[in-house]
Amino acid sequence: MTELKEKSLLQYILDMDERGFSLRISDIEDIVNYILEMQGTKKIGKL
Repeated sequence: MTELKEKSLLQYILDMDERGFSLRISDIEDIVNYILEMQGTKKIGKL
């Protein structure tokens, strides 16, 4: 994942938390895997 996409994901997580919607690790894994799939890269394993 590119540095820009990592920063965007982090900002999204922080924004959601600020609004009172804490994301579960499985939610973040799903988002990352979706991004990686769109890039044609290998998915991450379980954290």
